[in-house]
Amino acid sequence: MLYKKFLNGIIDILIITGCVHIDKSKKNINNFNPIANSDNRSGKGSKNFISNSSNADFLRKEQHKNKEMKKLNIKKALKTAAIIAASSLMLYFSMPHNYNNKTKSFKLFNWSGYIAASSFTNPMPIISGVSGEWRISKINNSDSKGVVLDWIGIGGIHIKKFNNDKTLIQTGTESYYSEKHQKFITAAWYELLPHSLKQIKNFNIKTKDKIVAEIKLINKPAQEWEIELKDINQNELFKKFVHYKSSMLSAEWVAERPEIIGFIYPYLAHFNKIKFIYDSAKINSITSPLGMLHYKKIDMINSKGQVLAHPSKLKNNSSFDIVRNR
Repeated sequence: MLYKKFLNGIIDILIITGCVHIDKSKKNINNFNPIANSDNRSGKGSKNFISNSSNADFLRKEQHKNKEMKKLNIKKALKTAAIIAASSLMLYFSMPHNYNNKTKSFKLFNWSGYIAASSFTNPMPIISGVSGEWRISKINNSDSKGVVLDWIGIGGIHIKKFNNDKTLIQTGTESYYSEKHQKFITAAWYELLPHSLKQIKNFNIKTKDKIVAEIKLINKPAQEWEIELKDINQNELFKKFVHYKSSMLSAEWVAERPEIIGFIYPYLAHFNKIKFIYDSAKINSITSPLGMLHYKKIDMINSKGQVLAHPSKLKNNSSFDIVRNR
């Protein structure tokens, strides 16, 4: 089923991008002739009618042209499908299924930071809170194509030991330099997978602002969570209560390059160090700093296996920096 959905998704994307055109009115696309024949002389179609007897050369040229266009579209489709397939495999196998507890760090294509759990061999669904602070890092003004998301969250670790977790509740900030507006742009957001990211409106955050974030379970039977995001410098507060069925298997503190259409990762912005501080998680009703928990580093890598961003060692059991390498 996974591969069937994946292939159907590729076909949809190719149609949207114009690489492939499907005319549902024709049962056999090979029999489709864009040139009207003698049966279509009457009515509105008569304006587009071309006589076969007087324009044979023209028809042959048009047919040859159509064949060449079909070949070109097929080549484009195959090339695009190959790119999408490769990117999709990067996503699906971002955390290998043969992961073992001796691994010192995860290698991911879109995350860098830290992850904590009750255990990495037999994780239990007992993580009911996560919190952390960071400052909005400045991005190089010439880095107009880059973007970075900073966030805290619960869930989302796609490996066998964590039941290939597809849940993730998170909140954070987004930063990028807009070449169009010639300025640095930031935004606040929250997200409940599989739903898309939701921007927090009327939240005026700026570069170097101190952000304090917390996600906590307030009603376990109802799976009700409280999401809170503060901008200390702008004296702004966002608070929202949501009902969400989380795996409660892991907690994360992450810098991310987000996905596009579920397959391709965009360019990671060149940012200054992102400083996460006072990071903690609530496990089995006890809140502890990150360094007192079972944790792993997360290195962000590219398709060649080169590290794009990595976290520093923990400081004071609860703080670390994320550094952009390339």
